Amino acid sequence: MRHVQAIVLLVTFLGFPAHADNIAALPSLSQAQMQIPWADFRVMWEALSAAKEKVTPPPPKPPAQWSLVEATYLAEAREDSASVKITATFHLQIWEPSEWVRIPLVGDTVAVTGLTLDNAPASLTPDDNGQLTLLKQGAGEHDVNMTFYVAATENQGVVSFEFPCRESAMTRMTLRIPAKDAKVHAPAASVTEVTQTETGVQADLAFPKSQKLAVSWTLPAKLPVAPPAVEPRIACTSWTLAALTESYVTSTVQLRYRILRGDTDTFSVLLPAEVNVLEVAGQGLAWSRQDEESKQRIEIKTNHRVNDSYNVTLAYERPFDGELANIPLPNVPGVVRESGYVGVSARGNVEVNPAATIEGLTRLDTAELPAELRSMSATPLLLAFRYGEGERLLAVDVRRLEDVAVPDSSIDFASLTTLVTADGMAVTRASYDVRNSVRQFLRLNVGKSAEIWSAMVGDRVVKPARDAATGEVLIPLSKSVEVDRRLGSFPVQLLYMQRIAEPKGLWCATDLTAPATDILASTVDWEVLLPERRTLFSSAGDVHPSSSPLPGTIVMQRTGPQPTSVTRQETLYRLREGVERFYITDINGPASQAQAGSPRYSGDMLTPQEAGSSKAASAISGVLPVPVNLPKDGIPYRFGAILAAQGRPLTLTLTTVPRSIVSSIRYTALAAALLGGALAGRFVVARFTRRIWSRGRHVALAACITLVTCAVAFAGATVSACAAAAFCGFALALLSASLRRVSAPKPYSAEAA
Repeated sequence: MRHVQAIVLLVTFLGFPAHADNIAALPSLSQAQMQIPWADFRVMWEALSAAKEKVTPPPPKPPAQWSLVEATYLAEAREDSASVKITATFHLQIWEPSEWVRIPLVGDTVAVTGLTLDNAPASLTPDDNGQLTLLKQGAGEHDVNMTFYVAATENQGVVSFEFPCRESAMTRMTLRIPAKDAKVHAPAASVTEVTQTETGVQADLAFPKSQKLAVSWTLPAKLPVAPPAVEPRIACTSWTLAALTESYVTSTVQLRYRILRGDTDTFSVLLPAEVNVLEVAGQGLAWSRQDEESKQRIEIKTNHRVNDSYNVTLAYERPFDGELANIPLPNVPGVVRESGYVGVSARGNVEVNPAATIEGLTRLDTAELPAELRSMSATPLLLAFRYGEGERLLAVDVRRLEDVAVPDSSIDFASLTTLVTADGMAVTRASYDVRNSVRQFLRLNVGKSAEIWSAMVGDRVVKPARDAATGEVLIPLSKSVEVDRRLGSFPVQLLYMQRIAEPKGLWCATDLTAPATDILASTVDWEVLLPERRTLFSSAGDVHPSSSPLPGTIVMQRTGPQPTSVTRQETLYRLREGVERFYITDINGPASQAQAGSPRYSGDMLTPQEAGSSKAASAISGVLPVPVNLPKDGIPYRFGAILAAQGRPLTLTLTTVPRSIVSSIRYTALAAALLGGALAGRFVVARFTRRIWSRGRHVALAACITLVTCAVAFAGATVSACAAAAFCGFALALLSASLRRVSAPKPYSAEAA
């Protein structure tokens, strides 16, 4: 019995080490001792080993308490697109065998209306994470059926809804929309299949693992129910502008339809069959042409229904022969009222008068035409008519006139600057402001001996040509730009050099010739620069000085006051050497190699003949000229002319004298003026003192005054200088006479004594 109790005690304390809850607390026997015989311990050990073999270890815990195998949703949209009814089926697998499991199914933003678990009513519990959860204990597979509603939003015809869900391995949705031709959009769906049903659209969607499902669809536009058709009532007003040329009648018609009742998208216009329709214009229209006996019908179809007014513009033309032209007028069928006006104008040299065959029209004054019609014509309206009753027929008599030849180009202003050098060179820069319509060249007659240096049109250098038959220089022209129906002008410039007689000697006449152009020049301004050592004495020719002298002051024109030397430094590379210097600047060019041995460029002394010209390479043809600037060095004199005829050169002859002689003559004239003033003062004093001179003295005085006047006129001294000198002489004479009278002794008088 004692052995049995020991075995039971050993099994109680050592037989179940794995279950800590079943081990009894050991008694506190700190002073006790226990001795067990070997046989008893062996029995206890064998009993303990047998007990361990009978104990079964507990099963392992599952890795997840539950799993959502599949989620299927059936979404049915309402017709008002306010909400979506969703029937969800969840297939669950619970792995926890004994404990309660909390399974979240959907978010708490949905409105749940029904829930069953394995076809038995169940309930949901919200948690702190905003989820509706299902509580379940016991392992196994379960089916959960849930019905809930989700709010839908509509924005500009696009309906969308979304709700939070639980992730699952398979998520499918069937969406039914009660609207045909709706377009479904599900960006997160991997598969979207849309089929049309009798009541609308069904979309089968497959989603990957997701925590939120979002779907949208676009509703189709609903066409309004067409009201019963009402026959439209239309009134039409037309404005016809007929422009007659020598062989055509070109018409432009503006039709204004006014819808009095109903609406329409179709209009018609009848025109004569021989009319060639050029254009039919309007807002959103398409037109077609149909032949009907002697007329043609223009059918107009708009892309919208018109219920107020609509404007159509027609353009057509019709040829005619002879002097009688029938003007085609439009006819608008299917309208309850038609009114219109017709204006006739002429283009070109034709004379238009109304013919006798005019029917259905009433003639008006052109001022009575509506503003809409008057604004259509850029030329004056010659005839005006208004629609009447019945068929309309309008014919006019056209008389063709001959064209008058007019200039096709003009020169507004011609500016010439001629530099005369002391060694007999006349370098002229001719600038023209040209208006050109069709002319190809500007022809300039500068003489066959003239050397052309450069030519420019606008701001570009051009290549001039020469007519071998006439020797004229041809400059290619550009076409003027038209601004506000007016041709603009552009500059044309030619620089050339001519050989003239050297201005030297006591009396030298220099002959200059301006280029003769083939275009009429309105104004010509010619500036001549003479050497500083010469002074202009007189001028003659086709041009006149630009500042006209006052009567009796011809001396101002001739030699006094002399203009000062005006020197404007401008680059001039070939004034002395001619054209060839420009072809020697490049050492690699063929012209430079050809002229390498020339004494002109080797530093040797040049003879006067060599300094004036070089026959080796004075010019090269076929290349663009190099721009050359003309220096203004010398004493300027200006001349001008009005209306220089084409083909006629302007000549100018300048008579010059040395400047030193003019200075001497000027001082002599001043002295003569001084002497004349003194003699005049002497004469006045004599008259006032009642002294009677002899006849010889009177003659001598008159001769002196005449001599002074002629000297002043001949010498060219200024009027102001001569007048000042004469006044000084006169004052000196008066002063001298006064001094003599004061210093002279008074005569003896008996009465005074």
